[in-house]
Amino acid sequence: MTTAADLRCAPVLLMLAGGMALTGCDTTGPTDRGSLAISVATRRSGISSSRSSDVLVGTGANSLRITKVEFVLAETELSQASSCSASNEDDEDDCDEIELDPILVDLPLDGVPPRKVIDALVPAGTYTRIETTLRAIKKGDDDEKGAAKFIAAHPNWPSALSVRVAGVYTDAAGAAHDFTFTSSAKSELEMAFASPVKVDATTENLTITVDVARWFKDAAGNAVDPRSSANSGLINTNIRKSFKAFKDNDRDAHDDDQGEDEDEPDDDKG
Repeated sequence: MTTAADLRCAPVLLMLAGGMALTGCDTTGPTDRGSLAISVATRRSGISSSRSSDVLVGTGANSLRITKVEFVLAETELSQASSCSASNEDDEDDCDEIELDPILVDLPLDGVPPRKVIDALVPAGTYTRIETTLRAIKKGDDDEKGAAKFIAAHPNWPSALSVRVAGVYTDAAGAAHDFTFTSSAKSELEMAFASPVKVDATTENLTITVDVARWFKDAAGNAVDPRSSANSGLINTNIRKSFKAFKDNDRDAHDDDQGEDEDEPDDDKG
């Protein structure tokens, strides 16, 4: 049985797609490592777009075009299917978990193929879920795992932000306004896989999809003005509900364990 202590004993090389090295743990040795990739994509079902690189929420008056989405994922953990050993019952939160450094995600808005953000060599085994925190990485927080490395790699990213979105909002009178929506929203995101993901010598790909169009919709499915502070609470709530993760070895942004028609539909009601 793999324990938390085993996972923390020896370094494993984890590489961001951009080339940044991460630190993980190994269970027994090089022969017991598997290859894992993590990719991100925009959930496109039900989304219209006049250009593949933009996402539209509504058309005409009271609509918006999203042109760029960035967010920070901190404290990402992969959890194995094995249970905690008796010696680790008091440290259950850390049992059988592999922790990855914070990453800044520049979300591709054209949907497919998903953009690979992490290439990793991890302990071989069966994984049941991915947990991550949407949260700002603040300067001077020396206790934050990987914080200094993140800040060095992204010196121009504001330390108070976890989310930044750029686009154009068209108001009720039909006038277009450029906007940049920023947020310091913090949320624990836990995404269980439909079926366990086995990591061995064959590369496995996990895809995290984000329903970006949902971020800027009210309960009736209408676009909301991202420039108004009155809408910030709704938008932050929508952001927290928009993430989904699954096995996606063919990298088509659909769960390998479900048919495309069974994939979670776009939620036009919020």
